[in-house]
Amino acid sequence: MKILLLMAFSIGLLTQLVVASVPQTENQQEQIVTPQTRNLADKELFAVMEFSGNSVFSSEELEAALFSGHKMLNLCQFKTCKELLFLPEGTENLKEHLERVRFFLGKKGYLRARIGELKTEDLGEGVIKVIVPIEEGACYRIGRITVKGSQAITSTEIVEISGLRYGEPVNAATIQERIFKDIKDAYADKGHIQASVDFVPEFQLPYLTAPEGWVDVAIELDEGRLFTIESIGFVGLTKTDEWSLRDLLLIREDQPYSRQRLNETLKRLNQLGIFEEIKNKDVIVRTSDRGASVKLEFQIKELSPQR
Repeated sequence: MKILLLMAFSIGLLTQLVVASVPQTENQQEQIVTPQTRNLADKELFAVMEFSGNSVFSSEELEAALFSGHKMLNLCQFKTCKELLFLPEGTENLKEHLERVRFFLGKKGYLRARIGELKTEDLGEGVIKVIVPIEEGACYRIGRITVKGSQAITSTEIVEISGLRYGEPVNAATIQERIFKDIKDAYADKGHIQASVDFVPEFQLPYLTAPEGWVDVAIELDEGRLFTIESIGFVGLTKTDEWSLRDLLLIREDQPYSRQRLNETLKRLNQLGIFEEIKNKDVIVRTSDRGASVKLEFQIKELSPQR
């Protein structure tokens, strides 16, 4: 159940009514609170955010990016008021909140967008106004893509996994999810569990104040060593024959470790219907850097036979 915060405060001659959503527990009841009745902790603040300098994206779009997907955000739905940002630690973590705005701009191709020095104004009753200077800069499109250090996976496959496409605006989410996560996962499925990936951009503008530019990208890889499976063990088997169970495994000793095959193995074992659900956390993975090896231990709980 949501807690409603009813806050009245004056900005100049305008009195605004704000409804805010704050974290709650199941036992909390709906209640009305005003700045006079709410006892804010020493650092707690509510912030009215105001953007300046933005020309490509509206302040409403930037506010939506700031407020999206965060439990501690307080949304105002009334036409006469501004949305409020709840700051439980005061202004200490304000820049961390604003990283969501920078990430939003980065997803649109504005990878070099900057947030200037913040200015704050005390409005009283635990409310501040924060002026956020925005420098959007140029929108960068993907130019040349090169791959360095790939052997276990071809350069063509790396580019395909990366999600980068020539001529498209560069996307910060693609870099985060496809390059730094999916490429590493692809290597982990081939036994290179310590592989590292680096994204090296080279930005180019036709002239200093150009609205669009190009970014050449180098994906640099350190594949690391190939890790093989040294042993596979089971804990908790009392009625099930271990060797019959081993025949169902898609991973084998002395073969390269594969996270994907391990996940598919768990699906197979869970389909038997004779164990409590085996999750990834129930598989203890021990690695040895010295021998570039992996030991797996399945912790299993057998179901009691139904009568």
